[in-house]
Amino acid sequence: MKLSFTEHPKELGETYLQHLLFALIFSSKITLALMFCLIHAVLPFMFKTTGGTIINELSETINQRRS
Repeated sequence: MKLSFTEHPKELGETYLQHLLFALIFSSKITLALMFCLIHAVLPFMFKTTGGTIINELSETINQRRS
């Protein structure tokens, strides 16, 4: 199996560092959504839509990158 750090980023028109930065920001937003969802699970009156809103925004971002 050949490992290439630049093959996938090139498919998206990015450099390795651009892709790394995007992935780090994206994963931090997923973590934030997770935290809101966990708080909502325990305290259902808090963050009723926050986690879902973040996930929907991330989904739109991914769909835009694919096209």
